[in-house]
Amino acid sequence: MIAITVPTYDLDGVYVAHLHELSGTEDISRRATRTPTLDGLSVMNDLGFSDSDRTVVINVNPSLADREVLSNFVKFYSNVYLFLKSGAFNANPNDLSFNSDGTVSLTLLITSVA
Repeated sequence: MIAITVPTYDLDGVYVAHLHELSGTEDISRRATRTPTLDGLSVMNDLGFSDSDRTVVINVNPSLADREVLSNFVKFYSNVYLFLKSGAFNANPNDLSFNSDGTVSLTLLITSVA
């Protein structure tokens, strides 16, 4: 189950769903880069893990009213609160795609822990 809310008062600013398909919630990667050097070795820069490197994609089959709520997240809000099993996060609603099978894909970029 997930919940998405807006940070300000809005009667239509809440979306709650029991999801079957959710990607990116358990992905973990480090901020690491490897740069080759002239002597044939490499230099590693490892800046650790940050929740803000995560991208969550939500695939749902919403009602018409929920389609409007999800659309408004992307149209009118640069920040939403995302509640998952793994925690609460601030997120940027980056993209909303309407698929041919009637489902909707919402891409959220995690910006910080809420």
